Parts: sequence; structure tokens; C-alpha cells
Amino acid sequence: MCLAHRFSGLLRAWRSLNTPQNREAVKGWLFTIVRRENARQTLRARLVERG
Repeated sequence: MCLAHRFSGLLRAWRSLNTPQNREAVKGWLFTIVRRENARQTLRARLVERG
């Protein structure tokens, strides 16, 4: 899935949040996504370095 599609879906989800409770619940979800993506990118960079 390309980055544009991922961002589009994330943006739609973010815009759908209307209540403060939902915003707080999603905060942890967003941090999890960012943390996993960072780990994935780090692993990919290491694999490229090994050649």
C-alpha cells in the first residue's frame, strides 16, 4: 500500500473524531503506528546496509 493511501486513511480517521474521549483514545493508537513504522524503517535500513 502506498504512503498516500495510508495517509489518506489516517486523515479520514482523524477527521472523524468529534469528542475529546475519542481523541485521547486515538492518541495511543497513533503513537503505536508511529513506533511500529519507525521500527520497520530502521529494520529496512539495516537490511540495505548489509547489502
